[in-house]
Amino acid sequence: RRTVSRELGFSPGQIFAQLGKAPVASASVAQVHVGHLASHGGPPQTCSWVAANAAAAAQNKTPAAAGPIPAVGPAEAPIPAGETRAVLKLQHEGVDRLMGADIVSALRIARLMRWLDPKYAAFHTILAAWESEMAHELDFTREAANLVTVKSNLAAARLPAAVPLPLLASRRALVMTYEEGFKITDTRALAIHGVDTSALMARVVAIYAQCIFVDGFFNADPHAGNLLVRVSPDGEALPVLLDFGMTVTLSTKQRLGYARLVLAALDLDVAALQAAVRSLGVVNSQSDDLPERDLAFWRFFMRDTAPRDQARAEAQSFFKDKAAERAADSAAGRASRHVVQIPPDLIFFFRVVGLLRGLCASLHASVPLLQLMGAHAKIALAAAVPQHLHAQDFAPPAPERDEPRAAAATPATSHTPAA
Repeated sequence: RRTVSRELGFSPGQIFAQLGKAPVASASVAQVHVGHLASHGGPPQTCSWVAANAAAAAQNKTPAAAGPIPAVGPAEAPIPAGETRAVLKLQHEGVDRLMGADIVSALRIARLMRWLDPKYAAFHTILAAWESEMAHELDFTREAANLVTVKSNLAAARLPAAVPLPLLASRRALVMTYEEGFKITDTRALAIHGVDTSALMARVVAIYAQCIFVDGFFNADPHAGNLLVRVSPDGEALPVLLDFGMTVTLSTKQRLGYARLVLAALDLDVAALQAAVRSLGVVNSQSDDLPERDLAFWRFFMRDTAPRDQARAEAQSFFKDKAAERAADSAAGRASRHVVQIPPDLIFFFRVVGLLRGLCASLHASVPLLQLMGAHAKIALAAAVPQHLHAQDFAPPAPERDEPRAAAATPATSHTPAA
């Protein structure tokens, strides 16, 4: 109660008519409580804001936004009429000091390892990237802004997904809308609802591909606990995205670099892949001499997903080939392949793809991962081309002729401009 009052300026009783004392979830940074919003007497961003939007939804009118958090979508009621459930996320006391001390100790160890052997430089890069994003995770006002951004981006892309809407936020407390759903790894619930797991994961892949390649803004801490599934009465499975405390914002160069990387791997284009990894700042000891090994790695990393047993067999075969390559390098007196330089954002790209692969394996979902990611990479690259350079005609120009052709008996069919 003291924390809520101190952080948000209102007592729990002013914000919630009822609030569960026991947390429904608790992790290293915070714990989550579920309750019902008060109908009156509290801050406008909760009770009266909800009442205004519920009334607008009932009358099919544009919802009125109040307070610092705007409604997303001019004709969308973020909270359905009659829905009063909301979530309170509270940061654990002293967790900022503990996490800060832990990361400082880890960075000291990483710096020592890098000094002893430069091959461990990438390990230091990973921890340094984690340190910068960890500070953001401890500020819930940033998470509130991130939720609004992601919700708006997915709505603009017309990708079906549910994202909580923040109502009140401070550095250590966050009140947001409650999103119904069960864990995406709950295979029993998926089976009861008859969810096609391959179709569900294809939708999840499309969401992450949109966030990375088109929006350049994605979750830096993706794991199965941040993904739920909501099944509508008509049987549609909707992904529910939670916890955007840690996010990565890519520059245009980085975003298009990842798009070109994916497209080059899809097209088996060694030269284009070399250019893409260089633009991203990825360097390994054999990229210049044996670029085809880079292509083999990226195609393996983003290959079609498969059930766990098949995925394990594919990994064993790949690493067997890598062992043979190392033996051949040794016999030829060639230095072994190792990472020389890796950009911090690549760590989080690896995490996203790893999450998607792991979920697909757990759910026995077969998804053309590289193809789906490539589709959104093409959208990103096409959008980067100036409008005046876009193709204006579906058909190629007519070939030039040495002599004028005699007039045809029937009029020639003209080219149809693209819509």
